[in-house]
Amino acid sequence: MKPNAIYDVVKGMALPLVEAYHNDVLVHDLNAITGNPGTPFLHFTGSTGTHIIFLELEEKYPAHGVRIPHLFGDADREKLLGEIKGLVRGMPGWNRGLLVLYYDGEAIRQITQKRAEAVAEEYDNRIKAAWRREAFERAKAERGGSWGAMA
Repeated sequence: MKPNAIYDVVKGMALPLVEAYHNDVLVHDLNAITGNPGTPFLHFTGSTGTHIIFLELEEKYPAHGVRIPHLFGDADREKLLGEIKGLVRGMPGWNRGLLVLYYDGEAIRQITQKRAEAVAEEYDNRIKAAWRREAFERAKAERGGSWGAMA
């Protein structure tokens, strides 16, 4: 699906539920979705607006040990990834529980809050597995490309 078509689905489903902060849908969601084509996301809607959480590829995170500016300080990739599950779990409590949408990079569909939490968990596991492979390869390279004889 093209980004504008994905946005049209989000807008059509979310906007009727939003009573305040319509610009969450009309401006912020439009810019976020069209500005990140193909990137999977979870989208949450409540009467006072929306929240979108992108599920970035592991390559989009900072390199191991690198900290980047984040909110009112800085964060490494582990902190950035670690925030996702908490944000997803917190959405109903932040008045973002009327509608949950999931775009997997190909199709967008409505899901339950429980499924959104499972998606976030699966995403967390996948990214951490990629980082473990990266750490293994880094350690292997530091040892000259082999682990030597196993005892």
